[in-house]
Amino acid sequence: MASRKLPQEITFTVADYDLGKARTAIGALDRFTPVQVNAEDPNALHDLFAATRPEIVVDLLHPRFAPAVASAAVDAKSHYINTAQSESGDGQLLGAQMRELNGQFQEKECVGIVGMGADPGISELLAREVLHGFHDDEQSVRQVTIFDGSTSKWLSGTRRPTMAGFSYSVFVDECTKSGLVWSAERGITQLKPLTLGVPFPYGGTIGSQTGIHAEHEEIGDIAHAVSQEPWMRDVLKKCEEVSFQYGMSFEQYLLLTKIMKAKLHTNEPVKLHSVPRTNAAYVRAVTREMGTADVLNEPTTRELFTKYGLTASKNNLTIVPQTPLEFFTRLQPPPHPKERMSAESRIGPYIRTNDVAVYRSHHMTEDDAQTRYGRSLVAVQTAAGPIVATRMILDGVWKEPGVRAPIELPYSDAITAWGDVAGKCETENMTEQMRGHRNIYRCWDPSRS
Repeated sequence: MASRKLPQEITFTVADYDLGKARTAIGALDRFTPVQVNAEDPNALHDLFAATRPEIVVDLLHPRFAPAVASAAVDAKSHYINTAQSESGDGQLLGAQMRELNGQFQEKECVGIVGMGADPGISELLAREVLHGFHDDEQSVRQVTIFDGSTSKWLSGTRRPTMAGFSYSVFVDECTKSGLVWSAERGITQLKPLTLGVPFPYGGTIGSQTGIHAEHEEIGDIAHAVSQEPWMRDVLKKCEEVSFQYGMSFEQYLLLTKIMKAKLHTNEPVKLHSVPRTNAAYVRAVTREMGTADVLNEPTTRELFTKYGLTASKNNLTIVPQTPLEFFTRLQPPPHPKERMSAESRIGPYIRTNDVAVYRSHHMTEDDAQTRYGRSLVAVQTAAGPIVATRMILDGVWKEPGVRAPIELPYSDAITAWGDVAGKCETENMTEQMRGHRNIYRCWDPSRS
C-alpha cells in the first residue's frame, strides 16, 4: 500500500525483532530494506534511527512500546506516527504517556501523530468534520458515539471463529477493560467491564448489533481537544455522552463473560492454585468456542503449549497459562492459504443534536480490500491511517510541532486522501430512521455503572 500510495522517491526501512518476518513483509518490493531491532532496548532504537536517519518513524508495534519508540524518534529529530495510543494504567488514561512527550516534540520541531489508524484515526477526523459543521450551524451536540461494527465468516465453512483479522489478544484486551464515558458535566467516568450499550443499525451484512462500552482513545482525545480549543468546547458544552461502542454478536458477548470468569483477560501471571476449580469448565468452554479444541493433538500445538506454560490433555485444555493474554495469541490458528473470508466493517462517529442525527463512517468489505491490495480488510483499514498521515506531513498540511491526535488536526485534505487510499467515507442522516428506535437516544445513565 505504501509503495503504491506514497511518492516514488521515498525509501523505506522495515524493522522487526525477527529479521525473517521483515524480509517476508517486503517480499520482492524495491525501495524497502529489512533490518532487525529489539524495540524493548532503547539503545537499539537510538542506534537504528542514528544509522537510518528517518524523516518519519511509523510505529505499528503493540502500544506498550509506543513511548520508547516515540522518544527515540524525537531524539533523532524524526516525525512520528502510530496507530494506537500508549496504554492506560497507574491512574493514567490511554495516551497520557504520549502527551508527556509534547514538549520534546515542540522543542525539536517534530510532528507526532498518535492514534492514526481506523479507530482511533479516521473515526476522529470524521468526528471533527461533523462537529465543525454543527458549530458553524450554531447547534449544540448532545451525543458523540464512535460505533464500530463488523461481521465475518470463513467461506469454507470452517468452525474456527473470525474477527476480520483481529488477534484474539487484542479483541479480549480491548473488550474486557472498563469502558469510558465523557460528558461536559461529569468529565470522564469509568464503567464496569462489559457494560452494554445500545443496538445500532449498521446495515449491510452487519445488520443491527448491540455494543459494549470500551476503553478507547477517542474519549480521552475528544476530552483533551475540548480543553484546548474554544470552538470544540462551545459545540460540546451541553454534551451528555462521548463514548465508544464495540458492536458484537450475542455469542461474542457470552464468550467474553466466560473469559473474564476464567480470569483469562489479564496480563498478570496467574498461578494454577489461585484459579478456582469451578473455572475449569469455563476454560474448556472458551477453548471449544474459539475453535482450538480440534487442534490440541497436533504436535506443533503441543510444542507451543509447552513453550508458553500451557498443558494439554487428550480432551481439552486443562491448565490456565502463566500469562493469560498470551493464551489467545498463541492459540489463534492461522488461516489456510486457500481459505477466504467474507467480512464487512463500518466505523465512525454517530453525532446527535436536539434536532439532527448523523452517522459519518468508513465502510469497507473484505472483497474491497482484496480487490484494491490483495490484503485483509483490517490490514487495509489500519494501514490507511499511517499512509494518510505520512502524506499530510510530507505535503506540509500537518506541520505544527507537538504531539496530537487526529481529532486536533485539519481534516479536509486528510479525509480526501483517505478516500484515495481506502475508499470514500459515507454520511447517513439518521434523524428520521432513529425516531422509531428511541433507545439510540438513550444517553449514558450513571446507574448502569
